Amino acid sequence: MLYLGLDVHSKWMTVKGFFPETGEVLEIAKVANDEESLREAFGNLPGPVYGAMESGTNSWAVFRILDPYFEQLIVVDPASVWGREGRRGAKTDRRDAFKLAMKMYRGELEALYIPDEKTQDQRALGRAKINATRRVTKLVNEIGSLLRSWGIILDCSLLSNKGEALIEDAKCKLPKHSRQRWAVALEAA
Repeated sequence: MLYLGLDVHSKWMTVKGFFPETGEVLEIAKVANDEESLREAFGNLPGPVYGAMESGTNSWAVFRILDPYFEQLIVVDPASVWGREGRRGAKTDRRDAFKLAMKMYRGELEALYIPDEKTQDQRALGRAKINATRRVTKLVNEIGSLLRSWGIILDCSLLSNKGEALIEDAKCKLPKHSRQRWAVALEAA
């Protein structure tokens, strides 16, 4: 039996773990997160292999590549793993990976739900809608604030047809630098 902790970054990972029966430590200092490199690194490990990795931007993709090489591979929330635990000494990827392996061995980790590809894709669409709404709201609030700072108060939503017409009219009443700020805000949107 082999327990591994995977400290996964965007382009590579550090892997460290141990065999509980012998106490022997296994370490893979740095391996790229592409499919071929991961196959080479994990394809010939003596099994069964149990592993834990923290969630991140590429966790589901890395999980799908590595899952076939593990008896059990879990993804965990870093906040729930480390919490407010005071770290002593320098933080290193090898140290974090080994602590993940130890926590898995002791049964101290709670696995996150791993979405299938369809669910992951639907979540991406939902997040995009939420983020777009936040950007529009921020822009509308910034424009409204700018107008109010010059005493221009509109009695309707800036997103309504009437609001759009009033905004164009109000823009002409702004001083030069405030118009430039307006243009910058619109370009950033």
